[in-house]
Formats: sequence, structure tokens, C-alpha cells
Amino acid sequence: EEPRKEELARAITELRQELRLSVKYIIDVINANPGLPHISRSNYYYQTHKPDKDSGNQKLMDRIKEIFLEHSRRYGYRRIYGQLRREVYEINHKKVQRLMQKMGLFAISIR
Repeated sequence: EEPRKEELARAITELRQELRLSVKYIIDVINANPGLPHISRSNYYYQTHKPDKDSGNQKLMDRIKEIFLEHSRRYGYRRIYGQLRREVYEINHKKVQRLMQKMGLFAISIR
């Protein structure tokens, strides 16, 4: 399985910092080797300058964490989603689940 483009971009950035080489040189060397995955320079810059998908959700993430801790880590994404819907938030359950996973919030199972 080939690595994703964002993983390649991260690896190229690390190589740049360690070896102090230009992006063009590193990408040319990678693309010249048939055993390595191909990435264009434009795709590299696209991946490195892509804004974080969840940067605008900080207020929502804070509220999710408040609800999670308020209920002693027993609320999962479904209950938190319901709580947010009862409040003023128009939100999808999948977004709540994704944000909770990103923050590392997992409910404690009582069983």
C-alpha cells in the first residue's frame, strides 16, 4: 500500500530540516527512484499549506470536552451529540465522533 500524499509531504519536510536540502532536489531524487512513490512539487506545497480542517471548531471542541468531563467520561459521541443538539448547535454526529477521536476522548465502558 502506497503512503498518502500528506505522509510523503511530512517525510520530505523532515528530510529538508535534517539534511538542509532543497525541496526540488529531494523530490527529484524520490521521483527518479522507481521503487518510491511519486509526488509532484505542487502537491507537496498543497499538502504542507493545507489548513487544518478542525481549526474553526475550537469553541465546539471545548464544549465537547466540557460535556465529556461533566459526565465523568461516561458520555460517548452519541450522547454528546444529543446534548449538543438540545443546546444551540446544528451539528452532525459524525463530526462529533471525528472531533472526539482527534482529541483522544473515549468513553469508559461500565460493563
